[in-house]
This record gives sequence, structure tokens and C-alpha cells, in this order.
Amino acid sequence: KEAIEQRKHDEELREAKRQQRKLNFLITQTELYAHFMAKKLTGEQDNSDTILKKLEDKPLERPCGPDGAMVQIEDEDAYDSQAMKDKAMKNVQRAFENQESKTQLYDRHV
Repeated sequence: KEAIEQRKHDEELREAKRQQRKLNFLITQTELYAHFMAKKLTGEQDNSDTILKKLEDKPLERPCGPDGAMVQIEDEDAYDSQAMKDKAMKNVQRAFENQESKTQLYDRHV
């Protein structure tokens, strides 16, 4: 019975981690887009690597035993932080390019 409870708890932790990753992805995309726009307007230096580091993943752990030692929980969803960084960057670049083309089209007609 205890093992079943522990598996259920571990699965809940995994699901919470997946939801957190999704939220981090959306927030990071938004920050990157804001960074690209600010860079265009002010010419500030590129710190997109700092923003993208938020998508890096830490192992899922839980305390185990009377001494409270941390044990890693097997994460079955094979999260690839580099692939997510690439996807976020591509999405932001595409949105930025779309906005640029709309702005240029507007400027030509004004």
C-alpha cells in the first residue's frame, strides 16, 4: 500500500513538473520577444542566453528515509531542454519577423 501511495505521489510530482515546464516555456517566449523588441528600439546587448537558461531542467527529487536524503525520481517524458530552447527561439524569431514585415508594409502605405 505504501509503494502505491509513493508511486501516486511521484506521478503527481511529474505532472506538476510538466505543467511548470509548459508555463516556463510560455513565459520565456514572451520574455524573448520583449527582449528582441527592446533590442530593436534601444540597441541593448543580446542577453537571450540568460533568458533561455530558464528552460533548463533540474532533476525531480523527493526526500526518502529517516535522514531526509534526496532521491531522484525517474522522469519518463524525456524533456530535452535544448530542443525547447531552439523551439522558443524559432517561435520568437518568426513572430519578430512577422511584426517587422507588418511594420514595413504599414510604413510604405503611410
